[in-house]
Amino acid sequence: MPIENPFYAPSTLPYGLPPFADITDDHYRPAFDHGFEEQLAEISSITRCDDLPTFDNTMIPLEKSGQTLERVATVFYNKSSADSTDFTNALEEEIAPLLAAHSDAIKLDARLYSRIKTIHDQLAEFDLDAESRYLVERYYAEFTLAGAGLDEGEKAKLREFNQKLSTLTTRFEKNLLADTNELAVVIDDVDDLDGLEAGEISAAAEAAKSRGLEGKFLVTLVLPTGHPYLDALTNPAVRARIMDASRARGGRGGA
Repeated sequence: MPIENPFYAPSTLPYGLPPFADITDDHYRPAFDHGFEEQLAEISSITRCDDLPTFDNTMIPLEKSGQTLERVATVFYNKSSADSTDFTNALEEEIAPLLAAHSDAIKLDARLYSRIKTIHDQLAEFDLDAESRYLVERYYAEFTLAGAGLDEGEKAKLREFNQKLSTLTTRFEKNLLADTNELAVVIDDVDDLDGLEAGEISAAAEAAKSRGLEGKFLVTLVLPTGHPYLDALTNPAVRARIMDASRARGGRGGA
């Protein structure tokens, strides 16, 4: 696997921080694909083991699996939620059903579930500390609730539902984000922002500038509905505009 993709190896930066300076849009999809393939191979190594299931040969490699996928997903979903672009929006919709299918491929794997269940049913026989016991209990509960104990016909229906749900959820989130961005409140006069700190006013000016609104100020909406600026702004009309905009998200029809 080419090393040019920064997601293929652990970061060498302090605290494992992502090497953002080296990451481009072209790196994400190949890293996701590689991450899917890599983790499924790791899971296959567990399930093909002929030895009786133990904590060391099942739970530890399961817990350590999927590190490439975790690296790329962590960076991508932070970026898509904090600095979304047309590219991230499109890729997120593209990846959502693939992630759902990947999760199902692991959590609905009958051989893997059998190994976890065997360890769980024999917990008293293993000399495990409290943290390790909890890991077994958590995985067993997660896999059971995910449908690992269903028959193959029910699993097929569940896979279909999960993929549909992942696609619809992602689409809804993107539509809600677009609605939130569209409802940002434009302020013409800096005096209407009386009560805000200088840094907050500067941020509003930069936000407006980024949308081509030179000389204006833009109050972007945040969650929850009660915008933090409402506590500081002295102009009742401006507070009302921000509150009305916040409450209007997702309630105007359309996408």
